[in-house]
Amino acid sequence: MKRSMKKEFNEHTYRYFRELVLKRDKFMCVRCGASGVLEPSVELRVHLLNNSDEKENHVSEMDNAITLCNKCHDIRYSGSFHSMFGVKNNTKEQFEKWIGRNVSLV
Repeated sequence: MKRSMKKEFNEHTYRYFRELVLKRDKFMCVRCGASGVLEPSVELRVHLLNNSDEKENHVSEMDNAITLCNKCHDIRYSGSFHSMFGVKNNTKEQFEKWIGRNVSLV
């Protein structure tokens, strides 16, 4: 869990928040469609669209979180979000540029 999240969440609250985001996104990566349900080897991550220090108060907002598989999320994979934009001070605008469409979360 990220250090900034620890300030906002205890472990139980974070797990609940993560589960809500995964359910909303049907346990699927919003970029490639990989399913954590149909493919048990797929690791799903909850990615924060805006994760800069100035926006810490948005950590627990559902419209600031989205589901990605590890290959689309992790810096170790070429073409992943974090391999292109780094891991700090990310924005929704960067995400939308990367995914090629606007993101509207309900």
